[in-house]
Amino acid sequence: MKPKRYINRPIVYAALELNLNNWKAISELVDVGDLKDGRPEGCYLDINGKDVDLHALPEGVMPMIGLRIPTPMLQAKPSVKVATEGQIIVKNLSTDEILVFDKQDFDCEYQSFQDEGE
Repeated sequence: MKPKRYINRPIVYAALELNLNNWKAISELVDVGDLKDGRPEGCYLDINGKDVDLHALPEGVMPMIGLRIPTPMLQAKPSVKVATEGQIIVKNLSTDEILVFDKQDFDCEYQSFQDEGE
């Protein structure tokens, strides 16, 4: 008897570029809240990607927007990844896993499609 052949069902992701213009959409996509509650949390970063206090910045210096994303608690060492302005935030719509990509890496890995409902 020959083995049957199977194809994996495609996984659907939603993705947005992290920036101030679409912060509301990002917030809704990843359910922004408090990191201590296991939810992604917005932050401000300096040019090196380090946390900054808005009140301690010199006048005229604009911080980048960032997003702290907790890694799944199932991992051996739970941690926090930090997405920086301009990166692509990707959410697996089946598992709610959140991934972060640089734009060029995202463009190589993912392909857009038109949803039937759109």
